[in-house]
Amino acid sequence: MGSRFKGWSADELHDDYRAGKGEAVRLLLRGAPKRGAVRARYVASPRQDTNIVGVGIGRRYCDNKGSSEHAVRVYVRRKLPKSQVGKHKIPEHFDGIRTDVIETGAFRALGKGIKAAQARTRPLRSGLSIGFASAEDFVVGTIAAIVLRGADRFVLGNNHVLAFENSLPPGTPILQPSRLDNGQNGTDRIGALTEFVRLEPFGNKMDAAIARIAPQIAVTAGFAHGPRLASGLSLPAVTGMRITKLGRTTGRTDGRIDDISVDVAVDFGSGQFVFEDQLMLRASSASFSDDGDSGALVVATTQKRPVGLLFAGAESHALATPIDRVLAAFGVTILA
Repeated sequence: MGSRFKGWSADELHDDYRAGKGEAVRLLLRGAPKRGAVRARYVASPRQDTNIVGVGIGRRYCDNKGSSEHAVRVYVRRKLPKSQVGKHKIPEHFDGIRTDVIETGAFRALGKGIKAAQARTRPLRSGLSIGFASAEDFVVGTIAAIVLRGADRFVLGNNHVLAFENSLPPGTPILQPSRLDNGQNGTDRIGALTEFVRLEPFGNKMDAAIARIAPQIAVTAGFAHGPRLASGLSLPAVTGMRITKLGRTTGRTDGRIDDISVDVAVDFGSGQFVFEDQLMLRASSASFSDDGDSGALVVATTQKRPVGLLFAGAESHALATPIDRVLAAFGVTILA
């Protein structure tokens, strides 16, 4: 049954699937108080008000086996057997499109915690530890890529890693490695925060920022512990696509794209933010990412071209923004 499945890119989504997803998002995910009563009707665990974390479009599974169909996928923190759900059962269809309920746990920004410390590395490259200089706050993430705009060079990463969830001004020193990896302001300063896309309670399209690299800092293409890209040109994400990421904490992990248009609520240090039309990633084994991997570049395994910018994870899944959207927002290209 799995061999008959044909993945879709975002451009190939049929209008009826978009409509079905839109209806599910309106009823299940939007957190406005006036919709609270409606949202609470459709849950899959006793935590009625918080259990649903996302809605998207991806492959439908039956008895843990992939079918040949796409479905409106409802992501929950905890999934119960149908016999225990009762009146709170999620509808089998939204606007005529079949649904599938997927347990993921809660999604969180991957910006705290420390495992194996990452070293100071020059030239700069993808996959290295990075963070902002502060005497009080500690956040660590991953350099997604070295990106170019004219003659200027930047590191690409997440807002929550480089701009501390909108709270830091342009010009804030950026360190490699991060302070959590023993980076020191001065000797390990590689540049300064330049731009970030603001995070808002609803309607977020990305968690992204860039920092201009100082002229004396050398850079190179490729990853800290892995191969170079075949091309810096982005590749459209497709459901079922095999992917790889190289992050600061977990190194290389492999998986597949499960969803190419998920709207999802993510827990950050300053509150919860809802993102629209993101990529849902699922690891081939164990987990796809961990704290400190935020900002890792997601790459198509076969084509070795960039697909997404990682920014959050849960127990079994992770989230990324289509990389072409991020590059367009800053007007940059990837050094490859």
